[in-house]
Amino acid sequence: MIQPSFLSSPGGAAVFDTTLIERSAWFDGAADYMARQNGSAFINTKEAIFSFWIRRCKFSTQQAFFGSVEGGNGFILQFTSADKLEVYAAGATKKVSTQVFRDIAYYHIIVSFDTSQATATDRIKVWVNGEQITSWTTDTAMTLNGDIGGLVGAQTGAETMHIGNYNNTASNFYFWNGYIAQACMLESVSIQQGDYAVSDFLDTYTFGANGFQYVPRADAAVAALATAAGGNSFCLTTAIGDGTDASGLPQFTSFDTPGGNMTGGGGVAAAFDGNRNQSSGQGAYTASGTTGYVQVENCNGAALTMCRAWRPNETGYDGAAGGGTITFTIETSATGAWAGEETQLGTDTAIDYDGARSSYAYKDITLSGTVLEFVRLVISTSASGGVRLCECEFFTGTGKVPNTFTPTSMSDAANGTADTPSLVYPEVSFIDNEGYVAGGGNFFEGNKGWQGTSAGYSGPISTQWLNPASETGGFYVEAKLYNATNINVNTVGLLNESFDRNPNQYLGSTAGSWGIDGYARFYAEAISIFDSTNLTTASVVQFYFEPSEGKLWIGIDDSYWNGSSLTTFSAASPSVSGLPTDQLYAFGIRGGNSGGWYMYFEEQDWTYSPPASGVPINSANLGTPSFQGADYFTVTLAQEADIEADVASAVADWSSNVTLYKNLAAAESWIHRFSSDASNEYLTGDNTSPTYQPTSTLAGTNAWVAFSFRTEGQAYQQTGISHTNGAVTTVTHNLGNADAMILLYNRSGTGNIFIYAPQLTAGKLVTLNTNAPEAVDTSIQNVLANSFDIGSTQATGTYDVFILLNGDVFGVTSYIGNGATDGAFLPLSFKPQFTYIRHINVTNDGPFFDTTRDDTGNVTNDALFINLNDVEYPDISSYNQDFLSGGWKARTTNVSFNASSVKYFVLAIADIAGGGDLPPIYGR
Repeated sequence: MIQPSFLSSPGGAAVFDTTLIERSAWFDGAADYMARQNGSAFINTKEAIFSFWIRRCKFSTQQAFFGSVEGGNGFILQFTSADKLEVYAAGATKKVSTQVFRDIAYYHIIVSFDTSQATATDRIKVWVNGEQITSWTTDTAMTLNGDIGGLVGAQTGAETMHIGNYNNTASNFYFWNGYIAQACMLESVSIQQGDYAVSDFLDTYTFGANGFQYVPRADAAVAALATAAGGNSFCLTTAIGDGTDASGLPQFTSFDTPGGNMTGGGGVAAAFDGNRNQSSGQGAYTASGTTGYVQVENCNGAALTMCRAWRPNETGYDGAAGGGTITFTIETSATGAWAGEETQLGTDTAIDYDGARSSYAYKDITLSGTVLEFVRLVISTSASGGVRLCECEFFTGTGKVPNTFTPTSMSDAANGTADTPSLVYPEVSFIDNEGYVAGGGNFFEGNKGWQGTSAGYSGPISTQWLNPASETGGFYVEAKLYNATNINVNTVGLLNESFDRNPNQYLGSTAGSWGIDGYARFYAEAISIFDSTNLTTASVVQFYFEPSEGKLWIGIDDSYWNGSSLTTFSAASPSVSGLPTDQLYAFGIRGGNSGGWYMYFEEQDWTYSPPASGVPINSANLGTPSFQGADYFTVTLAQEADIEADVASAVADWSSNVTLYKNLAAAESWIHRFSSDASNEYLTGDNTSPTYQPTSTLAGTNAWVAFSFRTEGQAYQQTGISHTNGAVTTVTHNLGNADAMILLYNRSGTGNIFIYAPQLTAGKLVTLNTNAPEAVDTSIQNVLANSFDIGSTQATGTYDVFILLNGDVFGVTSYIGNGATDGAFLPLSFKPQFTYIRHINVTNDGPFFDTTRDDTGNVTNDALFINLNDVEYPDISSYNQDFLSGGWKARTTNVSFNASSVKYFVLAIADIAGGGDLPPIYGR
């Protein structure tokens, strides 16, 4: 857990803007998608750019977030069943990433095509979160100067662009299960040609002097790119008048009467939605006349700036031989009489189109003037034979690109959400699977809900764990039963790190959990607190939690349990108090035999108002961390002859540090150096006692790594401590908290480097330099906030101390393995860059893993053992693991860190921390 230490603008950084992207939409993975036909062929069939923000809700299934087809050629941007990013074009796989993408945070993906590039590998370029992907398991070049097959044609009939799935003109496939925001395609341009850059789609947020993170650009800025690119370009954003409602979904209003009979009739809409209106007239209507209109009402005062008029080609209904002039006129009237009182908002002409009925064309007409109650589009032709109006769209604002994607099985009410890359809300998470790996279950509605499918009490846990030391005030959540099946101990509620998250433990059944079931029985750490009337699927369960105060209120339909009855909320009467404030907390679900719950973290889904000080759990409402990993930790890679100078440069601004050096290519000892004893060093390796010696000179050519820890503020070092056997030596420091990892070095050459951590069994220690399990030892004892004792049994001699405080940068913690390849999850309040993991019950080596040596994304598996002289072990599948946006996850059954029911001690070190005034943390 993270200790209290947060500022409003760490490192001098500005407060992050949470409104850059205001809405997104979730797709259910079964039926939801949006589709649009191209209006014309691409001007340049060799180039296109795609930019999407996506958040995954399911792994290990093939899912397309964009798909298209032209003739027999398919085009798909998707994740494979192995969770790798794939670019499929011209009917074949072109690129498949080496990296897997198994994070539940948002990713930003850019794909840029330019088949004119002479270098084959440059014809498709891909960026994830602003970083170019260069490692591919499949990398097949596009044909030089070839068309982007499956994408660039004048798509007609059933051949459409799809967001959220792929269609091969016969069936829909590969439905997207997750969120999509700010979906954008620019036709006939590329990043390779310099038309646009990554920085046109992403901004950067600077963490003071500690680097930066790519973050979203505002909706309007990205929409303007599509406006400039023109043609079939699109950008689904949230700005009013860009053809979408607030979720990024196109908004449609159906007409009571189809607007296809051009003898003077027209369709009339019941209301004007401010974005887009579509006639339903696509049937075979008579066309004896040459003029018709489509009308909308309730438009008074709307700032209309453009009308896009669509109509079908159809030989015989657009002039006897085609080629006649079509005139579009947009008129407005206060009465709708259209008897001369109307005024004109805009007009334009086009040449009559000729061709198959399944083709479409459109004309954009600029509008100006005062808009009255009624608006209509009049369409006429100078030729005989009539003309058919298909649909029209009205837009407000400036520089907007009309979006013409039709949603299927989707609506703003059902699928729209404020959960975006700018403001991230929790979801019930399949990534933390200890609770349901044996039980099974189904997620639904953007992972807002879960239903069990097997016997036993299992279920998921929410993302965004709460830290009592950093969070102030109270957080509010609502829940509803999924159904009325198996409501007995089908629970929803709160849990902390100490809760046994393995199956068959319902919330409230054991220490560290508090839950309510469908019988309205509330359990607090195995104690029944109250029992009310059975819940129904309409009942609303309410949670109000103050982490820093250790208080929880639970209510049913706006009456809260105060210790004796359900009544009006009272800040003075929590349902339960005294919850530990040294643990991370999350909400979760435990059900079985078809039982389940919805959990509502977002305001738009709430039935009731929260208590006065209650806020939703989201990235902006979390405490702001003071530090990034770079403040206190750095990893340096260099040749042996250069490593010392490079480390000196990396730590130049630190007043003190401890650095561990290792030859990656040769079996040599580890070197441990304390800056306060710069003339000496320790050598360790192969499970032997450390050797204390004068500092050596490094001068070879092998590749080396150095791990440097800043020892001030969040860490501490003290050297030259004299100790006498038979007496206790008290060591003092200034960290102010006993929640820390303490390392005790003995210069004698006969002892060990002992490790103390609160997660170890009381009275037991482990050793850094050996593979021995934890054992009873008094070398480090009486640990207090600012001191500890070197025990009297320790030999007389001189000792050095290195302490890491469990806080914003160093996570000193533990987890229980689950023995599955979909392994144990360790929640953290940051994205880690380093882990040291120890099985504390059996003899086992202690591996280091980090994202500097293993820098190609997940999976991470380059092992380096601190207790051995061994070289680095790269790409060892038995050590597969994922470093994630809010934690760490085992991806193997290796006993070193994921044996079933085994406790592991961990030191995790932050890369990026987020929330509060900082941006959210994005996926790795």
